[in-house]
Amino acid sequence: MVKINKIILPEYEVFDPNNNSIGFVNEIDILDLRLQIRENNLEGYYIKFNNIIIRIDNEGGLENYPDGFCDIAENYLNKLF
Repeated sequence: MVKINKIILPEYEVFDPNNNSIGFVNEIDILDLRLQIRENNLEGYYIKFNNIIIRIDNEGGLENYPDGFCDIAENYLNKLF
């Protein structure tokens, strides 16, 4: 028998090019944010994770992936496969 586990995703703070916080997002929201940045060719947005700044380039790419950042889905997929 299986049980439904409600997975609570961590949230990360996002900042605009003027260093203003625009809110908190989870790892799924970050995918949407990156897509919007790419579609609109925006620059200067970044995410803070454990006091590390992760810049998002105009193609929606992240400059780095610190350990523990946005890895829940990846960890589950690794267990599955």
